[in-house]
Amino acid sequence: MTAEMTHKKSQDTQERTDRQPYADNYLHPSSGLKLPLPTQILCTAAESLGIEWKIIDPKYCFLVSLSYRGKSITLKSSAVTPNSYSSCDLTIDKVYTYMLLSRAGIKIPRGDYFFKSGRFTKVDFAKGKGLNEARKYSRRLATETGYPIVIKPAHLQQGLGVSIVHGPQEISAALKKALSVSDEYMLIVQEFVKGNEYRLMLLDDDMLVCYKKVGFNLIANLSSGARARIETARVHPSYLDWAKTICAVTGLEYVGIDLRCGDIARPVTEAIVLEVNGNPGLTHLYQQGSRENDLVAGIYKKLLRKHFNDVLTDSAAL
Repeated sequence: MTAEMTHKKSQDTQERTDRQPYADNYLHPSSGLKLPLPTQILCTAAESLGIEWKIIDPKYCFLVSLSYRGKSITLKSSAVTPNSYSSCDLTIDKVYTYMLLSRAGIKIPRGDYFFKSGRFTKVDFAKGKGLNEARKYSRRLATETGYPIVIKPAHLQQGLGVSIVHGPQEISAALKKALSVSDEYMLIVQEFVKGNEYRLMLLDDDMLVCYKKVGFNLIANLSSGARARIETARVHPSYLDWAKTICAVTGLEYVGIDLRCGDIARPVTEAIVLEVNGNPGLTHLYQQGSRENDLVAGIYKKLLRKHFNDVLTDSAAL
């Protein structure tokens, strides 16, 4: 088998309408193992639209070249977002994101940010905003809001480095944990927002899905074991304009908004944004069942249509 894996939609493929994403033609080209799940989902969606795909990195199989009617793009299968680099980079920074949301009248958790001491040489950003100040602020915040409080990195995702602090004896360890992951240099101390946690996903101001995160872990990431319960039909209409505002201030066309509120069926007035994601993951949702399979496949098709909107016609297969 060649180092480059190429696939075209053959007559046999068109006739086999019952083929599953795990069919043999999704084998890893160098080892015979199946392709990574994000790559399988992407290539299956591309196939259904008549888009040719080619694996560029035969060792890991996350880099995919897609071609349709003379237009070619290359994507990481784990990053199919059409957003600009600058918008994604901005929302990776939770502090800047909170600043923008707050200026737009969007509720965010009460909290503050602090820096790792000794990280900066020319300008010491940690002066007056270092770990000692973070400890003092954590105790003061807990006195005013009660425990638990949240201490988390300012830039990481999927719950990495996040601590739910239940008492003063846990503060120092939580601060250390937040700064020990990757190359993190800034952390956030904030109130623990009560209520149910949801994710809203939009593309071009249209709601793709809303799901409730259900799990025993207070850090409700699907990647850490939480389950998703689809509740799109229950979303109160006021959430759409609210979400559009978030898209406008962050510059995101495709977005995942993590929020907490009492019930998504009630007006948006009580919603508090936890995070905004410019490349929301879909593989954990996909693995939950056939309904989620179809939902995620549909989202991938919409993303591909956006990438190929100048050449992909409405007559392409759905």
